[in-house]
Amino acid sequence: MHPRYFLFSLSLLSLSVGCGEKITDSAEPSSEPAGEPSNPSTEPSSETSTEPSGEPSGEPSGEPSNPPSEDEDSDGFTRDDGDCDDNNPDVYPGAEDIPGDGIDQDCSGSDAELMGRVLEEVLTGELIVTEVMNNPYAVGDDLGEWLEIFNNSDGAIDLNGLVVSDNADDSFTVTENLTIPSREHIVLALNLDTVINGGVTASFAYTGFVLSNSSDEVILSYNGRVLDEMVYSADLGYGMSAGKSLSLDVDKYDFNDNDQAESWCPSPTEFGSLGDYGTPGEMNPTCPAVEDADGDGFDNTSDCDDNNPLVNPTAPEIWYNGLDNNCNGDSDFDQDGDGEDSSDYGGTDCNDTEEFINTSAYDIPENGTDEDCDGSDAESTGVASVSDLVAGDLIISEVMYNPSVVADNMGEWMEIYVQYQGTVNLGGLAICDNQGCTSIAGSLEVGSGDYVVVGNNGDSASNGGVTVHYEYGSGLAGLGNSGDTIELKYGINVIDVVDFSSGFPNLNGESMTLDPNNIDATANDDFFHWCGATTSYGSGDLGTPGTTNDSCSLN
Repeated sequence: MHPRYFLFSLSLLSLSVGCGEKITDSAEPSSEPAGEPSNPSTEPSSETSTEPSGEPSGEPSGEPSNPPSEDEDSDGFTRDDGDCDDNNPDVYPGAEDIPGDGIDQDCSGSDAELMGRVLEEVLTGELIVTEVMNNPYAVGDDLGEWLEIFNNSDGAIDLNGLVVSDNADDSFTVTENLTIPSREHIVLALNLDTVINGGVTASFAYTGFVLSNSSDEVILSYNGRVLDEMVYSADLGYGMSAGKSLSLDVDKYDFNDNDQAESWCPSPTEFGSLGDYGTPGEMNPTCPAVEDADGDGFDNTSDCDDNNPLVNPTAPEIWYNGLDNNCNGDSDFDQDGDGEDSSDYGGTDCNDTEEFINTSAYDIPENGTDEDCDGSDAESTGVASVSDLVAGDLIISEVMYNPSVVADNMGEWMEIYVQYQGTVNLGGLAICDNQGCTSIAGSLEVGSGDYVVVGNNGDSASNGGVTVHYEYGSGLAGLGNSGDTIELKYGINVIDVVDFSSGFPNLNGESMTLDPNNIDATANDDFFHWCGATTSYGSGDLGTPGTTNDSCSLN
């Protein structure tokens, strides 16, 4: 008999008993004497079949209840074998796990970590600048500037140690492992918060680097070796538009091609929810075809009037002709650039050649000039004016040129100590550095022994926690982090000047402070009397704005 049939017969035998017989469990003791079988018959019962009668109860069927899984993607592995995605033939135990692609190819439970080449191994042109948002419109420049870098090599690159700089004093260094896969982009920005930065998703936030709206450089380097350099300027024919990034044509992704103005254009693609244009982190579009209708050497991406050869970014401005000859967007009726049009052409500025004369200026009493354009010179109030000051009456006593907790364009400031004996109105005082001058508009009365703080941002909530007595805004382009010259003057009368360059402290997050025992217009010329501040203020930078300076003898 076949063994399977024998098992079936036993099963049936256990269920088929004679009429009226009691079914007993073999585990229960028998009522028969030991050795006597309960059924002495050696012949099978007529009620017991030796052949199977179908599938008996309790016997496994021909198909298992949990059938083995199939190899759906034909990669040689089933789900039972550990294939964590049996619909993808590239995913199975032992497969090569591609780092950083978000897919667990080897079914290890996680994606392999992306490890890139170090910058020491990267060749010139393997990293290139492909997009620059130098002039956002939806948010302020201090919140919405960003730049994009493309990995133009066949392998991932770790950007740790990359220096991004311009030809002046702006720079920052990537100080963490930041890997960019092959043929992918990465975005570096002033601010990572997409709610307030215009909607750009960035991988690294920097400080100390500001993109000019009109001309600047973006230089990528490592240990002094330049990997890529991009120089943009309206004068070079770059088309720039507020709210639109400078975008490298996708067909020009090359470190030589990205040196040419014709390879760039204002981005035609909108991003985010606030309406600016760009493709941060994505492949750039092809730049639209351009033309130079007036033949002045500038196409319609940068020429604000491509039908007039006298109008282009390099043309000299002809004042009061109603044309923006140089395409800088400024009023043609504000020659001195003080924000007020000439009164001869419907404006309010009574002298459009002097930026210190306008309706917002402080009128210095009895100096023979009507600075505030009210029709007459102010009479003396008994308070001295800047025209009364001589060298040494004001002392430059503290300079924060490189804040750490906020960007430079949000938190630069300087402190002026009033050595003058008496009350003086600083209205009209010119504050200059190597790049230009600004002047204190309106009235600012101070007294002997006061520490006066002037800065580029008067909002203590966003400037690092500084109380600023006068905000000069964008009047100064920015203090140099590696050296600059600050000058206080009125007209040709220089009241104090400090040239902080060689030998002066090189600081980050600390103000450069003049020793309180050397508050003097001569002593502050010597770097020996300057040091880094040690007292914390506001949001955590070091300095003593508006109060007595830290002693340098303790440093």
